[in-house]
Amino acid sequence: RPDAGDAARTARVGGDLDCPHQDGGPWAGFLVEAKNGTVVKLFQSANWEEATAARVVSGVEEQGIPRLTVAHFPERPAYLRLERRQSRLVMSVSQDGKSWAEFGKPQDVMLPQKVKLGILVGASVPGPSNVTFDQFKLTPLDADGKPQAGR
Repeated sequence: RPDAGDAARTARVGGDLDCPHQDGGPWAGFLVEAKNGTVVKLFQSANWEEATAARVVSGVEEQGIPRLTVAHFPERPAYLRLERRQSRLVMSVSQDGKSWAEFGKPQDVMLPQKVKLGILVGASVPGPSNVTFDQFKLTPLDADGKPQAGR
């Protein structure tokens, strides 16, 4: 859907993200796409070495050049958050949707005012997967990166 301005986008991501082997199982998260060709992804997948662990990846691709940040968590986060503050993107995870942990460095990205925001589900091996998204929330941010009054 079209999306504009500084805001925090959050969603709970659940379902079957188990990965029984090293070749990679399902992943799920956010996708931001701009007309200038910039693509931003924030997603989680299972850590194939430990069933309850997770791998969270953020990636920015500008002019065909990808920049990835990968973080490993002992427990699969329940929520993902992508914040846009002008040209800076901040990625965070949470177990409860209230207490957030940023990971990686904030990414400076050339994005136009309006972008397309969607959800992303994929896998690198064949087979069915059951991924759920709910509790979507879009929170407009003020110039200091804080939720706008009354929101």
